[in-house]
Amino acid sequence: MSKKTKKPKTYPALAWTQDGDDLIYELPATIAHITGEDAVQDNTARAQFAALALKAFSDRVSPLGEELPTLIGDLIADLMHLCDAAGIDFTDRVRNGRMHYDAEILDVF
Repeated sequence: MSKKTKKPKTYPALAWTQDGDDLIYELPATIAHITGEDAVQDNTARAQFAALALKAFSDRVSPLGEELPTLIGDLIADLMHLCDAAGIDFTDRVRNGRMHYDAEILDVF
């Protein structure tokens, strides 16, 4: 019986590929722009903006790579530290972000 090879998990809008322990990010040839005309395109652009921030974070704190969910959790934790240092209520910012997210996906579903 042959051993099956696990196919890499790809996040096409973000250009992230998780292949075993390797996290590969390739900057898309073009970054989408928010136009207000196409909710799916606009949210793809928002995801790409976040991916660019996560890539910069990853390059700085984890140059050997981590799984995408781990990187996201680490960035959120560090944002909590930033809010503490700046005297900003992190929970309030999460609520505000959720409000924006809900409004942005309203036209998609």
